[in-house]
Amino acid sequence: MDITITSPTHNTFTLQLNYPREFSGLQQLEERKIKQKAPWGNFYINELWFDGACVFQSEIEANKSCQLNMKCEGACWLMNFVLDGELSTAVQTQNDLLNMKAGHYNCLYCTNLNLQTAVQKPTRLFIICLTKRFMKHLLWKSPLILNDTLQADEQSVLVTGIQPITEQLQIIIDEITHAQHPAYIRRIYLEAKILELLSHQLQDSALGAGTSPKAVAENQDIEKLRHVKKFIEENLRNPLSLTELAKRSGLNEFKLKKGFKATYGFTAFGYLTELRMQKAKELLQAGQTVSEVADIVGYKNAHHFTEAFKKRYKQLPSLVKK
Repeated sequence: MDITITSPTHNTFTLQLNYPREFSGLQQLEERKIKQKAPWGNFYINELWFDGACVFQSEIEANKSCQLNMKCEGACWLMNFVLDGELSTAVQTQNDLLNMKAGHYNCLYCTNLNLQTAVQKPTRLFIICLTKRFMKHLLWKSPLILNDTLQADEQSVLVTGIQPITEQLQIIIDEITHAQHPAYIRRIYLEAKILELLSHQLQDSALGAGTSPKAVAENQDIEKLRHVKKFIEENLRNPLSLTELAKRSGLNEFKLKKGFKATYGFTAFGYLTELRMQKAKELLQAGQTVSEVADIVGYKNAHHFTEAFKKRYKQLPSLVKK
């Protein structure tokens, strides 16, 4: 499998990425780092691959606008996450232009990949490429629309809608990028995390068994959900009730519960608990006592705080190293 990246606005830029068939390398895990200068800046890629999958961490250090074409002869399933920056992408024969901003992602399946991308400013991407064989083995006899596309012999393009990167997805991405296990363990760990990432996406996307796409949270509700998130973050010690959050945001409780979970990967209460635990760990590492920390993050009962912390971090708060 080969991937070619060119710039139609700057003919001097060409990047050729060569891989073994189905990403099947000689080692448990193959890794490569690439830096290539371009008239518009620099292009960085850190990548690793194993049989059936390739993970890209890419940074487009653009000091002025540029256009990039990406081609790959062969079928692949791509998960595209924009971590920083912004880009606009046209996919093969699709008429719609996908405007991807930081904190959002989409997925696509192409039998012969042909992307045209416009980049206006420095952009950081996290991309996972899975081969058709990998996906067919995974989804064999599944009722997903994607499985029907994989089984078809003719050329096809399938693009999912743009969705926000939830807290859960971001955690998985961080776990993949910071994995430091020995190669033979890391290979297993990475495949497990990729499958976890894929399962979240298939669950949240429009690839269900013959169902039409329908977002849980309408676009006009996203800004209201951001306000809910901010209310939670600013009131760790004295949290608002679900009813109060609904009133302040202008959402009914049903939309609030469903929309918040779909957008951020946590229930509103679950997000509150996660923030409290993260803050508590920081304070404990800074030398605060368990009782002091419990009070600061909003627990009136230190025992309840201890139970919550142990459930989250699998250790007692009193054992956190300073």
